[in-house]
Amino acid sequence: MTSRSLEYRLILGVGLVLAILFITHPEIDLAVSRHFYASDGIWRYNSGDFWTALPNLWVPRLGRGVLALLILLALIGRFRPDLVPPATRDSVAFLLVAALLGPLVGVEAIKALAERARPSDIATFDGARTFSPAFLPAGQCKRNCAFVSGHAATTAFLLLAPGWRRRRRLPWLLAAIVATACTGLARLAVGAHFLSDVVFAWYASYAALWLSEQLCRRLSRRPAALPTPAAID
Repeated sequence: MTSRSLEYRLILGVGLVLAILFITHPEIDLAVSRHFYASDGIWRYNSGDFWTALPNLWVPRLGRGVLALLILLALIGRFRPDLVPPATRDSVAFLLVAALLGPLVGVEAIKALAERARPSDIATFDGARTFSPAFLPAGQCKRNCAFVSGHAATTAFLLLAPGWRRRRRLPWLLAAIVATACTGLARLAVGAHFLSDVVFAWYASYAALWLSEQLCRRLSRRPAALPTPAAID
């Protein structure tokens, strides 16, 4: 078994255990969020506080900046391939596919399917909506819902992606976990997300990169189309 296969199995196994834990013991999410709740709909921190504002404001901006750079490189590679080496073009295509499957579309699709209300909106914290466990369709939110965290998914992607094709991936994996935890803490502190929203946002980005790798690998193995008889003539 290769180290990459071992990594996949380990992360999948931990993810399954965590999923079962949060589904069977949803009170974990409520217990963690209670630490950040004051009373009467007021949270101990708000998005204007320095330590919460950093990830809340800059993670989306950094994500948009990286996406713009990738699109620019893809366009240059398409119209001026002499300026972008083939290996770079392949990497850009891989990252764009992964971003699409992850933070751009994948996360939004998960939010739309789960329809989970944010902590600040549920009755437990003086809101009007009902708490629901992770993974279970809730019908408590119509747009910009809680599960999973877009900020956390973007943070995870920004650190997982650069190390994905490296031989030594452990430092990047650990950095992604730490950075996602920091961003997630800032989101938890203002009542924007539950703990499970953050945990599985990391998994959403990891899964997007894995799926993108499999897709690109399959496309690279596809045989070139045979010329038509007319072309041969």
